[in-house]
Amino acid sequence: MKDITSKSWVIRFIIGAFIILIICGGIVFAIDPYYHYRVPNNSLIYSVGVNQRNANNGIIKHFKYNAVITGTSMTDNFKASQFDDMYDVVSIKIPFEGASFKEINDNLETVFSINPDIEIVMRSLDLSSINCNADAMRYDEYPEYLYDNRIINDINYLLDKRALFEGCGANVIMSTVRKRPYFDFDNYSNWDKEYRYGKEMVFNTYGRPKKNSIIYELSSEDIARINENIEKNVIDLVAAHPNTRFIMFFPPYSICYWDGCNCGGTISETIQMQQIVIERLIGYENIELYSFFDDFELICNLDNYRDIAHYCGDVNSYILEQINQGQHRITKDNYEEYISKITDFYNNYDYDSLYD
Repeated sequence: MKDITSKSWVIRFIIGAFIILIICGGIVFAIDPYYHYRVPNNSLIYSVGVNQRNANNGIIKHFKYNAVITGTSMTDNFKASQFDDMYDVVSIKIPFEGASFKEINDNLETVFSINPDIEIVMRSLDLSSINCNADAMRYDEYPEYLYDNRIINDINYLLDKRALFEGCGANVIMSTVRKRPYFDFDNYSNWDKEYRYGKEMVFNTYGRPKKNSIIYELSSEDIARINENIEKNVIDLVAAHPNTRFIMFFPPYSICYWDGCNCGGTISETIQMQQIVIERLIGYENIELYSFFDDFELICNLDNYRDIAHYCGDVNSYILEQINQGQHRITKDNYEEYISKITDFYNNYDYDSLYD
């Protein structure tokens, strides 16, 4: 009798657990906090702070757009509405914080596979990602089940406790209850108002390294690696879509970033990396290349920064305005002058004055 009772309890437990799993999976499917199946439900308010790598693929696949803003955290604070007004497009913003060139390129390939008539792609070209292997990825753990077309592994999404409690609960349900602003690409991944800016904030996160007497130059291996990275993860896509306008820019890291390069003896190496990228890209008619490293007033004003690299939302707006006006564009005719100008400035700047 006891064995029968125990067996009955186990069966009921298994059935109960199965029902709970179905309910949890049903909630995730219905709310779909990462837009894996559909665009946001209009009766709910979706958080703008959802994990980028969970949400971006759904945005790519289900939202309507003809332009894309993408890159690293240097693109987080762009306002799509400003971009759309300038270029008369409907854009999505899909930043990938800390991304390699490969990750950005892979997702742009997905964009074009779904929407081949993209008019404009705006993309950051971060210095930190240039001298990397062409197959390098920033994160080993990646939500691949959200990126492929295999239905069977969606179980990883439907039964993901983060998708349930954080995605559905904390983000969507709480946003709806509190009547937060509806999802849009001005506020998506935008952290501008979450931080303070200025010299004090920068120096709180920046420890000045000891001065290195060695001046580094790129090796032949470095040059080959950079060329392969640019070829596979930038140029191939540009060449495959000659009717798309590619707007690319080097994000303006602060003068403290260059102080670190000066202390480490890598100013020459850093500028050489830029020159290689510039010389590879300026020959393509559908690429517009911009750099703000020659905007010394911007770079040297630490009120624009929260650390040595990340700038405030006003700088993002300024970048869009300058690009729209054709300012700071690098061309075949002016790139040597640009290289000479930044080489002279960053090699001769009085970095010690930052500490007065």
